[in-house]
Amino acid sequence: MSSDRIPIKIASGAGATLGVDDVAIAWAWSGGFWEREGLEVEWVPKRGGVRTAEAVLAGEVDAGYGTWVPCAKLRGEGKEIRILTSMAQALAQSLLVRKDKVKETADLRGKRWAV
Repeated sequence: MSSDRIPIKIASGAGATLGVDDVAIAWAWSGGFWEREGLEVEWVPKRGGVRTAEAVLAGEVDAGYGTWVPCAKLRGEGKEIRILTSMAQALAQSLLVRKDKVKETADLRGKRWAV
């Protein structure tokens, strides 16, 4: 690690790979965000938000990236965990349809979906 950058460990609820919801994180690396902010980031793969939150509480990592649900549950149990920010206003996935075939939600009944 470079001595002029602040080292930080971030746990990833997505595990070792990044998905479509993780575009902001992928951009932070490829776009040089971490370096410009003076950070030397070590990505610590965890699988799921519960393991990510547990890693934060155990002091294994400085911060975690994952879903808010385990944080809310642990906070309700009196654990010292806090959500600082959200990188999304909604899920990144969208259901796309042909508007001439699906005019309202009820028109989806019985249709085939592809993922």
